[in-house]
Amino acid sequence: CTIEEFSRANRLCNEYLRDHIFATTACPTLTEQQFYLLAKCLVACSDLEEALHTTVAFFAMFEGRIGEARIESEGDRVHLHLNPLRREKNDAAFLVDIYGFAILQIFFGWLLNEHSVFEEVELIYPQPARDNVHLGLFDCPIRFDRPSNCFTLRSSLLAQPVIRDQPDLAKLFRNLPFNFLLDEDQRKLCDRVYTAMMNTYMRSHMLPTIDDVAKLFRTSTWTLRRRL
Repeated sequence: CTIEEFSRANRLCNEYLRDHIFATTACPTLTEQQFYLLAKCLVACSDLEEALHTTVAFFAMFEGRIGEARIESEGDRVHLHLNPLRREKNDAAFLVDIYGFAILQIFFGWLLNEHSVFEEVELIYPQPARDNVHLGLFDCPIRFDRPSNCFTLRSSLLAQPVIRDQPDLAKLFRNLPFNFLLDEDQRKLCDRVYTAMMNTYMRSHMLPTIDDVAKLFRTSTWTLRRRL
């Protein structure tokens, strides 16, 4: 099928998962339309600091119905906390949240034309059994079983200007998220391998071998070496 058809199928699957979460927990989650409105607000921001505060204001506008967002400063680091109303940690909630968080962290980088904005992500969910569920989705290390969903960045990035505009956003949303996830210029293999190795180390305190990394990316060791 075409990328447009695959994008539509993906959106239908996400809508089904969101409906399932609402039916089982009575707690709504951010819809695609709401994310588009948030994205339009963020594109209009002047810099990253304004974009972060706009994100918090956007969540506050719904008076907690789609969750809570807040900013915490700690030395030379800034933490963006994003937490849904639901506290159940089932598979459906995990898939919707990790997918949405992955797109959000890539989107912030897209706003600034930076490969990666956040240097660490913390999630309230336990470590999933299958590594390939989360490895490669994020451009930074991930920690699980944390008290809050938290995105950490250096405060020195706050003054970075937003360089995208509304026409850029309209073009981006035609096939979101696959124009993000499949963009090799933004997500270079060497960076994805580094992230995969860091996530494995944080879980087991052992660096994976080249054979282990090749299995994560479903390729042969020889092919991985050649592409790196």
